[in-house]
Parts: sequence; structure tokens; C-alpha cells
Amino acid sequence: MKIKDLQMHCGNCSLVEMCGSPFEFSVCTVTDVHELDETEYMELYTKAESLVETDMTEYDDALGDTDSDFANEHHETVCKKIIELKNERRRKTDVQ
Repeated sequence: MKIKDLQMHCGNCSLVEMCGSPFEFSVCTVTDVHELDETEYMELYTKAESLVETDMTEYDDALGDTDSDFANEHHETVCKKIIELKNERRRKTDVQ
């Protein structure tokens, strides 16, 4: 399903672990990723997360606490990197 079609039905999609608090950061509210489907987003999330420098000890402590400022910030930072990767992929496709 395309991200734009998720319409903030929080917890009813496969991206719930990649989201922050619905009142802080939700993937489906980021229009720059609306055309990606859930599988594409998960693949890009894995790649982007490896490119984002994070103190994983802090992140592990924040997991499960969706109200955590750190978890929200982490997911938002990774999403920004996903947008960069998506745009980079688009540019490469446009050149070919």
C-alpha cells in the first residue's frame, strides 16, 4: 500500500516500528514519501538508518517509548535520509 493511503491509521500498517508518536512524527504525514509503498519504505529505512549516525545505546533505551523525544527525532532523521535516497534514485533514473 502506498504511504499516502495509510492516512494515519496508526499501528495498522507495517511501518509502525519506524514511526514516532502520532502527535510528533508519523511517516504517513510526510508528503515527500507518499508515493513509496510500505515495502520500499522499509528497504530504504534499513539503508538510511545505517547512514545516520546514532548512539544505538540511547536508541535501544528509547525503543518501546513512542513518546520519547529521542525515538521521534531518530525516526524523523532517518525519514529525511530516505527522502535524500529516493531523490538520488530518481535522478539516476532520469539520467538513464
